[in-house]
Amino acid sequence: MKLYLFVLVLSCGLVASGCGDSKRCADDLDCDDGNACTEDSCDPDTAACENPVLADATTCEVDGGPGVCEAGLCAAATCQDLDCDDGNPCTDDECDPDSVACQHLALPDATTCEVDGRPAACEAGLCVALTCRDLDCDDDNPCTAEGCDLDRVECTSTRVFDQTTCGVDGALGACDEGVCDLDQSPPSGVVDVTVRFGGAEVSVASYEAVCVDAVPLTGTLTSAGGDLWETSMTLPAGTCLVEISALDQDGETVCITAFGGTVAPDSQSSTNLTVSCNP
Repeated sequence: MKLYLFVLVLSCGLVASGCGDSKRCADDLDCDDGNACTEDSCDPDTAACENPVLADATTCEVDGGPGVCEAGLCAAATCQDLDCDDGNPCTDDECDPDSVACQHLALPDATTCEVDGRPAACEAGLCVALTCRDLDCDDDNPCTAEGCDLDRVECTSTRVFDQTTCGVDGALGACDEGVCDLDQSPPSGVVDVTVRFGGAEVSVASYEAVCVDAVPLTGTLTSAGGDLWETSMTLPAGTCLVEISALDQDGETVCITAFGGTVAPDSQSSTNLTVSCNP
C-alpha cells in the first residue's frame, strides 16, 4: 500500500513539472518587447520569450505614419522605400510624398496594353484583349486591300493589281506598285447627283461607288439647303453601283439609297434621288 502511494506522488510531480512550464508560457509571460520590427513569441519548451528581428523592408508604423523595418528598427518610410507597381498596365502607379502612400490612377480608355502577349486596350482601368472589330485598318491608300489577322489581331495590307482604276480626291488614276498614279487617267464619265433626304435631319452624307475593275471610290455630298444634298462624281467607264448614306448629328445612319448603271467614256449625266429616312 505504501509503495503504491509513493509511485502516485512521483507521477503527479512529473506531470506538474511539465504542465507548469506550458502554463507559465501561456499566462504569466508578456513577450511583447514594444518593437514593431520583431516577432514576439514564447517557447513552450523553455517558457522563455523569443524576439527575432523581422526582415528589412517589412512595413511598420512610426508616430501614426508609414515606416519600414531596418536592422530590427522601425524607421519612417519615404517614397523610395515603396514599390508602387500593382502589376496592372492600365494604372499609373506613383507615390504621394506627403502621405508616403501608393496611388494607382486609371489610364485613359483605349491606351494600348497587352494580354498574354496579344494586343489589348485599357477600359476603366482594366486591360481588355482586342478583337479585329476593335481595329481600324484603313490605311487611306486606295491601292491596298486592308484586312485583319484574326489570330494575331493585327491589320494586314495587300497591294491591288497594277492598272486597277483608283481615285484620289475625285480624280481617277491607276494603281502602280501600290500607289494611285493620277497621271494614268482611265476613260471616265461624270455623274451629277442630287438626293432629297426626307423625314430626318441629315448631318453628313457620303457615297461609295463600286465599279468593275476599280477599287471602291468614296466621297461626300454637299448640302444644297433643306433636305437636298448634291455632288458631282467622276466614275470610271463601265458598270458602277453607287450607295449613298446619310448620318444624323450623332453619327447614326438614318438613310441609305443607291443607284447603278453603265458610265460611258467622256459622258456627263445626272441622277435625282428621293428617299424617306428614319427620323
